[in-house]
Amino acid sequence: MLGSTTPQTRRAAGDSLLLTLQQVIGSSTHVVAQHALSQLLPPTVLFWRSLFAATAALLWLLRHRHLQRLFHLAPPSDMLQLLLLGALAVPLNQWCFFAGVRLTTAANASLLYALTPVWALLLSRLLHQERITRPKVLGILLSFTGVLFVLAEKEFAFGPHHTLGNLLLLCASLAWASFTVLSRRLALRYGALPTTAVSMLTGWLLYLPIWFLLGAPLQFAQLTPILWAELLYMGIVTSGIGYFLWLVPLRHMEPSRVAIFSTLQPVFTTVVTIPLFGFAPTPAFLLGGLLIIAGVILTQYR
Repeated sequence: MLGSTTPQTRRAAGDSLLLTLQQVIGSSTHVVAQHALSQLLPPTVLFWRSLFAATAALLWLLRHRHLQRLFHLAPPSDMLQLLLLGALAVPLNQWCFFAGVRLTTAANASLLYALTPVWALLLSRLLHQERITRPKVLGILLSFTGVLFVLAEKEFAFGPHHTLGNLLLLCASLAWASFTVLSRRLALRYGALPTTAVSMLTGWLLYLPIWFLLGAPLQFAQLTPILWAELLYMGIVTSGIGYFLWLVPLRHMEPSRVAIFSTLQPVFTTVVTIPLFGFAPTPAFLLGGLLIIAGVILTQYR
């Protein structure tokens, strides 16, 4: 019937909306995190952010008895993989991002995170989760070119003083791609929400030794009501809801087709800052946004 849609089409549209919303949340986090990091040390920000995420995750897991089910039903290999997801989500992804962005520029962070779909495609191919096809390669190249246009007027930094920061951000991008690929099977088996919750909980537990070794203070004296609100937002909304929105489409979509949506974040981050800094979209920014959207759409083709 003319105009009718199939369940697969409706599901694909719903997944795309969820991933777009996830990127909107992620873009707002850049602004919130930038202010928090101007007042607090990176290890301290991550401690509170991951603590709030882990607390919410633990309460939900206990309420719905998912921990008991996991301990009784999950084989040891799955338990080890859940621990790995926690390590990728918090100590590797979030810590490397917070530490790296302090040592280089925000433009570098956006550019290096735009490589996430490349790593996701290569890793998922290595693990036989998907094939490398021409639409995927062209779509990723198109989106990455779009990111370059969007960031054309930003300050890039690739000198020796920024090497460590760039390497940390590259590690964060690789960790996020690895989390995306490796969480797919567990999200299918146990559900997106339980997988997210366990990742947040184990991620904070695995970060604790790092925080202790760094000797970072909790900075109670500096924690204003605004900072508490920002830390709660990053913990509950960005980590909890954001990761959940990322895992739901993974049950139906290949990792590279999910990861390509991360290239939308520089666009949304710039749009979010318009009310704060009065940024006027330039032709390069508009062209870059169109290229990113075209790349995202192209990547979805079989």
